[in-house]
Parts: sequence; structure tokens; C-alpha cells
Amino acid sequence: MERGYKMTLLQILSDSELKNLKNPPEFNSEERKYFFYLPKWAEKYLETLRKDINKVGFVLQLGYFRAVKKNFIPSTYHKKDIEYVTNKLNIPFDEVDISQYHRVDLNRNKNVILKNIGFQTFNDDEKKLLIEKADSLVARQLKPKLILSELMDFLIKKKIEVPGYFTLAEIITLSINNYEKKLIKIIRDNITSEQKDLLNSFLEFEEKIVSKDKTEKGSRYNLTLFKKFEHSVKRKFITGNVDKLRKLRELYYKLEEIVKALNLSPEIIGYYATIVSNSKSRKIYERKEERKYLYLISFIVNYYYKLHDHLVDVLLRVVKNIRNSSQRETEKKYYEERKEITKKESEIIEAYTKMLTNYYEIRKIIKNKNWPDGVKIKNIELLYLKNPVDIKTREELENLINSNSKALKDRLKFEVFDKNSRKLHYRASNIIKNLLFNEKSSNKQMLQAIEDYKNDKVSYNSIECLPDDEQDACLDDSPDNINKSLKHFYSSKLLMILNQVLLTWSIPINTGLLMII
Repeated sequence: MERGYKMTLLQILSDSELKNLKNPPEFNSEERKYFFYLPKWAEKYLETLRKDINKVGFVLQLGYFRAVKKNFIPSTYHKKDIEYVTNKLNIPFDEVDISQYHRVDLNRNKNVILKNIGFQTFNDDEKKLLIEKADSLVARQLKPKLILSELMDFLIKKKIEVPGYFTLAEIITLSINNYEKKLIKIIRDNITSEQKDLLNSFLEFEEKIVSKDKTEKGSRYNLTLFKKFEHSVKRKFITGNVDKLRKLRELYYKLEEIVKALNLSPEIIGYYATIVSNSKSRKIYERKEERKYLYLISFIVNYYYKLHDHLVDVLLRVVKNIRNSSQRETEKKYYEERKEITKKESEIIEAYTKMLTNYYEIRKIIKNKNWPDGVKIKNIELLYLKNPVDIKTREELENLINSNSKALKDRLKFEVFDKNSRKLHYRASNIIKNLLFNEKSSNKQMLQAIEDYKNDKVSYNSIECLPDDEQDACLDDSPDNINKSLKHFYSSKLLMILNQVLLTWSIPINTGLLMII
């Protein structure tokens, strides 16, 4: 039989973790006072014990059990605790050899402690109950360490003493093995020849490895290509990840029926996927067929989910970077244009001051009844030459009038976003076009807008997901006439809105806005 099917215990804990679990808790001075405090029933029982070693052992045993609901081997009792208890009981420390605290006395005292604290001994009936609990936990997730912790919590809540580590490890190992047997039977009964060939191809050599000097170093397994994906937001890396997503999606669809039959929880999928990730392809190849297929199926599903979510994360980062850079650029342009506008305002004020001065002087000349018309005209000409005015065009004046802060910021915002949208599309469009969205939980207008975006078109209906002012920016004179020059602006704003929608979802993407079929 394969290793996993033997009753070889799983290595659930590290050596240091196992040591901590098998040894009594380490108390500070305050904790010692609390846990080694003797209630009245304990004081009365203590009086019935003749030997000093039994008295010391009982108090230590009681304190440790009160703390963690477990009994420990006397050889593991801490020296500081022994010193504290002997001093508490006025027993010379040098006269106490804890190794003489025999099992018979320990078990007798244990039963007294359990009875008075209200706990049950861990026996065969409790073991059956714990196996049932382990089976239910294994069906939800396969992280043995978590199962161990939950089993211990379960026993404490049920007021049952916690057994030794190896008893718990044996139960967990048995439950996991039995669960795997069920899964393997499902695979054996449902897997097709086509699916076997598909999974086996994952363990074939595919890509040649070439060194920097163009010499061939060897080949790598197909599986290796999918174990990692790039985290960079550069276009070429995004493209590579999207290609992997397409391949994984194709594999997922072909395995869909057997995935449904297995009905694996996300935790179990992650557990088996981790085994594949941490193992060399050759090691996976050497396993028995059904178990090998179980691991590979879990790996494909897990990495499909992970890569899908990763690309959403990349999308958010790309949109955020473009948005922030656009905002900075808008502020910079606004500052620069406001300086220019202020300069023009000063020039116009100066011009109108001159014009106003000339106006009053001309009016005086015209009203002067002592001057003939020819003299008046001559004086008006001299006045113009003395104080000339640079008359602004009507268009310039209108531009200045319309250059208030809000109007200017809105104009610059549209211009900058439209320009930077091309950067956004180079990186984000491929992601958007390959994400799947949950039609039940998503905004219908948003879905329509995304669909239009995927098909490289802009429609009035899809524009409705934008704010009113941005809808206007995407339209010409009539609602049916889409401003083609602002198509990039529209598309980039769509991505901005999508970004905000994604950020509002706190549940896992593959069960929320985005849909993994």
C-alpha cells in the first residue's frame, strides 16, 4: 500500500510545537498563585493523602488540569512549579522526588479532579464521539493543525479531558485517510480517459530551458509552468498571466463534472494544491493514479481561482496607479494654467483700466463746447497714441470668463484621463476581457458596460453607469451620437468605476462579484 494509506501518523506539529503540547504550561508568578490555589474540596482531599509526594503531585496535577484540561507525565512537571507547591505545602523541596509519583496514584487523583471539576474521563465512548467530529472537520478542511486545535476545543466544551497528542494524531490521520479513500473512489468511478490524458499531460516535459548563452539546459514539466505567476504590473507579465488563466480555464471546464462530483471545500482544494506546489513533479508522477489525479485536480482548480483573484488585484493596482498619476498631473496642469490665467487677468485689468481712463477723457473732449470738431478729433488721436490699449479678442475674453476653478479642473480632468487612458488600456483591457462576472450579484448597467467594453464598442445604455457630467463628455449633440474621440476616456472611466465596485466587495471574489463557473 501507498504511504498515505498506512497508519503512519501525520506529522501535524513541528518538534517545538509538539514539545510545547506534551509539556505542562509554563506559569508566571501570578499564574502560579491562581492555578495552584486550593478550593475547599481540594484541601479536604489533600488531608486524606499520607505521602508528601502524592500531595505535591496532586496539587501540580490539579493546577495543570485547571489551565489546559490535560494530564501530564510527572517527569515533565516544571521545577519552579514543584518548588512553589512544596513551599505552599510546607514540604522540604529536597525530600520530593517527582519520579516517585506513580501512575496508580496519578490516575486515582485524576479521577478525583475530574469529578470535582465536572469533567469526564476520555474513554472509548468519548473517542467515538471525537472520531465523528474529526470526520466532519476533515470534510470541511484538511489542515491537520487546525483540526487538532478544533478537536481539543470540542473536548473542552463537552467537558471531556483532552487525551495525549498521539491519540489525537491517530484519530486525525485515520479520518483523513478514510476521507481520501472516498475521494479516490469518486475519481475512480467518474474520471474519463480524456481527463486522465489531460492530467497526465501536466506531468510531461514541455518547455525547453535555455541559458543566457542560448545553450539548451534541459526541459521542465508542464506543471512547473503553472506553479508561479508574475506579480509585476508590466504589460508583458500581465499578458503572460492572462494566457495562463485562459489555459487553466480551459482545463477547468474539461474537469468540471468530476470537480462537481468531488465537491471539495476551498480548504481541501488548497491543502492538496499545496502538496503539489511543494513537491517535485516527479514525486507527483510516482503516486498511484487516483491520488495523483486528486492532487492535480485540486491544483488546477486552486490556481485557477488564485490567478483569477490575482489578476483582479493587478487590475486594482493598475487602475489606482493611473488614477493617482492622472490626479497629480491634473493638479500640476491646473496650477500652471492658473498662473497663466492670473497673468492674463492682470493684462486685461490693465487694458480695461486704460480703456476706462480713455473713455472718460474722450467724453470730456466731446462735451467741450469751445472746441471745434477737428480739434476734438485731433485730441482723441493724441490720447490714443499716448495711452494705447491692447484690445483682446472676444474669444480670448470668453475663455478667461469660463476659466473658473471648477470648469478648469473639469476640463483638465477629462483631457488628462483621456490621454492616460491609453496606458490603462495597454495593461488592463486584457484583464477585463478575461474576467468572469456574477450576473446575479452584479449591477446590470455595469455588466452591459463591461460587455460593450469587451466588444470594443460604446453604447448609450452602457454610458448610463457614468456620472451625469461624464456621460455628457462622452456624447456629442444627441444621445445617440457617441463622441468617438472620447471613447478612450469613457473606457478608462469604466475601469475606474469597476475599480471602486471591486473595492467595496469584502467577500472572496470567486463567490462575489466575480464568478468562477
